[in-house]
Amino acid sequence: MPELINISPSNCFQSQSIIEMQREISSTYCDHGLTILNSSSDLLGTFFHLPMRGMSLNILSYGAEVAIDAGDFENFYMLEFPMTGGVDLCLGKETYRSGGNKGTLVSPGVHVKSVWSADCSQVMLKIDKSVLRDYLQSVIIRNVDKPVVFKHEVRFDEGIGASIFAYLKYLIEQSQVNKLLLTSPLIREELENSILAMLVDQLPHNYTEAIKFENSLVLPHYVSVAYKYLKENAQKQVSNEDLARISGVSPRTLYSGFRNFMGMSPQTCLRIYRLQKVKVELETMGSYIPINEIARKWGFKHMGRFSKDFGQRFGVSPSKFYRR
Repeated sequence: MPELINISPSNCFQSQSIIEMQREISSTYCDHGLTILNSSSDLLGTFFHLPMRGMSLNILSYGAEVAIDAGDFENFYMLEFPMTGGVDLCLGKETYRSGGNKGTLVSPGVHVKSVWSADCSQVMLKIDKSVLRDYLQSVIIRNVDKPVVFKHEVRFDEGIGASIFAYLKYLIEQSQVNKLLLTSPLIREELENSILAMLVDQLPHNYTEAIKFENSLVLPHYVSVAYKYLKENAQKQVSNEDLARISGVSPRTLYSGFRNFMGMSPQTCLRIYRLQKVKVELETMGSYIPINEIARKWGFKHMGRFSKDFGQRFGVSPSKFYRR
């Protein structure tokens, strides 16, 4: 069983009312049904909530055996593991038992029902679907055109599961020592990226093989030279002839090398790199610079084409991403 995390009651929402608990949890997660299974039991709910940027850290207990119908997780992932007690989960047509050294990572798009034991207390990490998708897209070249789906079961007594638990425990404890720790946008971004890196790189999901493949690529020298030049000059006009000349091969050889080893043409690779740089600036520049100005800075002359490419790459239009 994972080590207990001690939380000061003053930092928690507490209630003996099932209606109040349902309302409080719904405001953080999603609307759900909550039922006490033993009518003679008294509810004593405790909820710790630590909001971050694109995720939140939570500790939840009910103090009674309860059944929860959470519906479909449409917009977020939920990594959860009991510190005490256990949970019987029904994820679509599959059933799981979490507790002891086993937790669960629920991906969006599955109907979730669960029964919590009376002594269950869970650490729960909620992650916005778009945040995880954007992070994965930033570390691989191929398009993330399908939802990221993780294997449900996660062990917390070994390997990456133990590391994730230790990291979350540290963040929760530090938030009580220094309440300003997670108010800095830069600190929050780094902390969240560390969590996302552990999940995406170490836990099995439907893009695991794509990550391994791209990490294992050994590029020919002329492709490496051209790719480096492409990134260093992404704000300029870069033609295939320029790249071929710099890399010392013919345009045809260069094109074939990119197709064989990068899975795309040089110009597609350049466009993807530019889109990623625009996305980063939209995240960091706030309202100081208009979207079309940032796009033009990175070589996009036609705003309609830019908006379409951005939407295909990141699953949201530039304006919606900017507002988000």
